[in-house]
Amino acid sequence: MARKRYSHFATGLVEVHNRTTNEVLICRYDGETIHIAPGEFAHMTPNAARKAIAQNRIMGTEDPYNPDDFESKVFVVGKGFRDMPRDPVTVSQEPGEAINRRLLEPEKQQVVMNTFRSMRPERRTMPNSYAVTRDDDTSPEVLSQQMAES
Repeated sequence: MARKRYSHFATGLVEVHNRTTNEVLICRYDGETIHIAPGEFAHMTPNAARKAIAQNRIMGTEDPYNPDDFESKVFVVGKGFRDMPRDPVTVSQEPGEAINRRLLEPEKQQVVMNTFRSMRPERRTMPNSYAVTRDDDTSPEVLSQQMAES
């Protein structure tokens, strides 16, 4: 059910529309949480609308060289908001990354996952001029002797 349009533009508010067909969007600003159902809109201040755009980005659409260039799940009708896509989108619910890797050079398009196992750093002995923290009974004289031998 569509809401009636009032003369809210005179008060400085804008309309934030949900472009998705399958997701209720959550917009948080200044302590308020606003839920926008698919195909519906909410009235917000321009600052809140900018935050709603940033909070509801479509994953995989961000330009890696310009983080402000991305597509959003919302579009805004009001003063100061132009050239925003308004066509409905269906967004997958699985997590992804924000940037569009197809815009990178070919050698940077592949993601390399590093797996690290827990590694303890090797234990080093420090000269007496440094503060030495010990968890054993090694005296400074023994440490100096070990350093002289190595």
